[in-house]
Amino acid sequence: MLEPLLRSKMFTDIGMKLVELQRAGRNITPSFDKMFLPFAQCHEDKTKAVVITDFFDAANDTKYLGSQGVLLLPASFTNEAGGESHMELWRLFVTQVIKCISFYKECLVFLVVGKEAQRFSGCVNSSKHTILNNTEKIPSYNIFQHAGAIIDFLHNEPIAWRPNQVRAAMFRR
Repeated sequence: MLEPLLRSKMFTDIGMKLVELQRAGRNITPSFDKMFLPFAQCHEDKTKAVVITDFFDAANDTKYLGSQGVLLLPASFTNEAGGESHMELWRLFVTQVIKCISFYKECLVFLVVGKEAQRFSGCVNSSKHTILNNTEKIPSYNIFQHAGAIIDFLHNEPIAWRPNQVRAAMFRR
């Protein structure tokens, strides 16, 4: 479903820009080998929920979410050490990923968590999917409970969120 995007000129241009930044001595995080872990950990045929978040810390183990059909989708896949985000660099790509998932999948729950992530909620087809928005810097467990109840109802399979680990993966300390 996402392979055409990953082969697109847009994606190649992003990669080239990141390589240029690294060659200029800028420290890009996460490393290229960890950047797309969320996609590898969540098989697209089993996707039940998409968490669109401002930040994703690839150092945290989130395989348990991917194995349950939860895709963590950061608004920006990279940033620079010291905190400078690459939101503008990734905006079009993330928009296209969300539109693609929204178009090809049915009955997903989209959790949109964080100020920057809110920009993407309009990319989701709300007649096919449930959208839960949370603008708090650190979301309460209630949004995960609410999403879990909807997912359990729609797919007859609950999600074990492990909220402390989810928060650690989604937010810098």
